[in-house]
Amino acid sequence: MSTEFQTYLKKEGVRHELAVPKTPEQNGVAERMNRTLVEGFRAMLADARLPHRFWAEALSTAVYLRNRSPAMAVKGMTPFEAWTGEKPNVEHLRLFGCAAYAHVAKDDRKKLDVKSRKCILLGYDTETKGYWFFDLRHAKVLYSQDVIFNESSHGIEEPDEEEKKNDTPYAEFGNLPDQEPDEQSVADELTEPVLLRPERDRRPPDYYGEWAPVKSTESDEPKTAKEALSGPDKAKWMTAMSRGRLNPFALMMSGTAKGPKSSWNQVGIQAQEER
Repeated sequence: MSTEFQTYLKKEGVRHELAVPKTPEQNGVAERMNRTLVEGFRAMLADARLPHRFWAEALSTAVYLRNRSPAMAVKGMTPFEAWTGEKPNVEHLRLFGCAAYAHVAKDDRKKLDVKSRKCILLGYDTETKGYWFFDLRHAKVLYSQDVIFNESSHGIEEPDEEEKKNDTPYAEFGNLPDQEPDEQSVADELTEPVLLRPERDRRPPDYYGEWAPVKSTESDEPKTAKEALSGPDKAKWMTAMSRGRLNPFALMMSGTAKGPKSSWNQVGIQAQEER
């Protein structure tokens, strides 16, 4: 006991009596209430199927309910009414550990996020008009008032012993045969399927149609007058020159024919004689 508390008792004229060590029966009223509360929140945890780590919240809820329940110490009223002079309102009481869906404020969520989060009722707040909840997804305690309760479902759903046996989180490597995995099969499993698109025939753009002039790199036409007169198409060349379709001087000036000028003159003279 602190010195400050002893000074306060002396100032108020309170005589502080202590109990003998290891004799709780000398403080029977307080010890009886402690046992009542322990038995109460133990039953609450078992009924709600909650782990023991929520014992503090369950104890606080048990005290909250005890103060708003009839008691033998005060006749015709509850401890809350005897202390405050007002009758308690019990319309907000819900089943401890039941499922609840707390509303998520617009500032705490994005446009496509859900508007509620699934929680478990843990108790009541004495300083604000709200409830204590345990958020299952984020594993934290929060306060909220905009809630929808589902008292038919409560507690944290945990798999039973049969489900735990069937759902083994590890593999027993001792029972596997002694063999090395095939590298090709492992590569096939790791390789993702590639989607192939059908290939199409790529054609150059047709700007001028089928009559587009094409320059041939390989030509069988003679380059000199001597080649023209000695080739197999000699008669055709002579006919073309005789009809005026081929001007040997123009061919010579354009560089198509590389023979001497006298050769083309002989072709022209020979063509005139054949007429």
